[in-house]
Amino acid sequence: MRLGRAGGVGVALDIDGVLLRGGHVLEGAVEAVRRLQKQHVPLVFMTNGGGVTEAVKARELSHKLGEPIR
Repeated sequence: MRLGRAGGVGVALDIDGVLLRGGHVLEGAVEAVRRLQKQHVPLVFMTNGGGVTEAVKARELSHKLGEPIR
């Protein structure tokens, strides 16, 4: 089943507590992001852990997940 643009599905993921906890990647997070990206599901990442720009946060998340996050 393809969920992407044609299906009208998108996902918002909170970073802290859903993908990362204490700077460590949570179990299943990488696999979930990869699967969603493979299905072309639009993703947005949210956090209230500010102090840096969105570009910096995207680079940090890309490094930790090993997946390109823009």
